[in-house]
Amino acid sequence: MKISLTKCHVHIAAHLGVQRAKLHDGQFKGEWKRKNYIQQATGETFEQFAIRQIEAVGAESAVAIWAGIEDFVPLNCSFKAIADVGNNIEVKYTDKLYGNLLVHQNDNAGRDIAILVTGKMPHYELVGWLPVHEAQRSHYFRPDLDCYLVPRDQLKPMDDLMMIGDNAYGKD
Repeated sequence: MKISLTKCHVHIAAHLGVQRAKLHDGQFKGEWKRKNYIQQATGETFEQFAIRQIEAVGAESAVAIWAGIEDFVPLNCSFKAIADVGNNIEVKYTDKLYGNLLVHQNDNAGRDIAILVTGKMPHYELVGWLPVHEAQRSHYFRPDLDCYLVPRDQLKPMDDLMMIGDNAYGKD
């Protein structure tokens, strides 16, 4: 499912993405360490990281548009405590056109649904979804990445996901 952002969404994503990136500035200055596999594997700069954060906020906005949430405001500093969109949607963005769904051990398996989003500002594609508890099955675990990697062809189609209020539910 393809979603295009409005100019307003783009401006909000740019502003909040830069703010989000600044929360990790100490990591790039060597003041503290946090797992960042892309930075470790590619030597990603702070500027490249900031662009990824901007794109990720754009992806959250794209999911909110799909969900029909008109007053959506992306959050910073809610790391795993609050869903990205609505009450139970975790947005998993990748800039890889044919990327797969990455889910971490600390993602909320009890309630959350992970949606894989690809694309570049302002055009995104909602690729598919999976309940986090299904994505965290042992056969998806990648010790080398310390996360779960779900091939995109194993995701459920977006047409099988619906919103009721601020919650996403699978059509089973």
